[in-house]
Amino acid sequence: MLGLGLAPGAAAAKAWWPAGAVYAADFINGRYMRNGNAISAGEAFSFARASGRWAVDSTGFWRYFAPDVPAITDLGLSLEPAGTNLVPNPALTGAVAGVVGSGGSLPTGWSTNGAGLSVEVVAVTTLNGLPALHVRVSGTATGTFFELSVMPDTPINPNTNYAASIFLRSLAGPQPSVELRQADAGSGFVTANVLATGLPALDRRANYLTTAASTAFGRMRMSQVLSTGSVYNFSILVSSPQLELGSSVLSPRGSEGPADNASVALPSGNHTVYLEHGSGAIQAAGIAGSYAVPAAQLPTPVRRIWSILQ
Repeated sequence: MLGLGLAPGAAAAKAWWPAGAVYAADFINGRYMRNGNAISAGEAFSFARASGRWAVDSTGFWRYFAPDVPAITDLGLSLEPAGTNLVPNPALTGAVAGVVGSGGSLPTGWSTNGAGLSVEVVAVTTLNGLPALHVRVSGTATGTFFELSVMPDTPINPNTNYAASIFLRSLAGPQPSVELRQADAGSGFVTANVLATGLPALDRRANYLTTAASTAFGRMRMSQVLSTGSVYNFSILVSSPQLELGSSVLSPRGSEGPADNASVALPSGNHTVYLEHGSGAIQAAGIAGSYAVPAAQLPTPVRRIWSILQ
């Protein structure tokens, strides 16, 4: 006769969702539940976005997600509101390898004042997964100021909050200063907001600023004060220049970035919904049936969402 017994490991596995939850989504681990039963991601939530987008993972590498594909990395589900990048060509369209003016070309809309220095597009490459330009500047200075502009004079509003950002890595020689030049209605200099200067290597650098009362135009540039007759030779990687309204830096984007729209499909009844992300849990009460995740309120990716019946 075959004996029956209970082994020490026969106890039921502990549920991965919080106690009392009737719905849960664990985006990092790709697990979803409704009423205690495992469900697919498609059953757990819906997502829509009219264009592709970038999202960063825990290593600092940026990954691209196609339109209507949720941007989920090992940090969670990234959600952002709509935004506009005033830099006209962050995707580097029009760049051609070679010395500018002798076969090579900067991205369309980018420019340089020269100052006697040769500007070479060494390669169109990547930086942390993002499209990037490898630029080398060399030669003997015939002037006292060098400028490589990634944004021509562009109308911006006075007394307004903006976020300016750029990815930059210094490869050799002195690193240029990265700044937003503010100008008045006659293109006269008002002030320059420095994003970064004098560091050996950079990832993303951002500056949250309020424009001056007389500001009418902005120009994002990399600059270097020169000594006439001195020899210069420096190389940089530059990627994703961005200027946008507001006081937060959104993911790298082209001229227009639509909002992410995500809704979770809850069981019937009234719920308290919890969102866990980098800065803590956000609670929303009195929800029934479906819950639209508030992208504008989430500065970091959503790790988990769960709900408990009221």
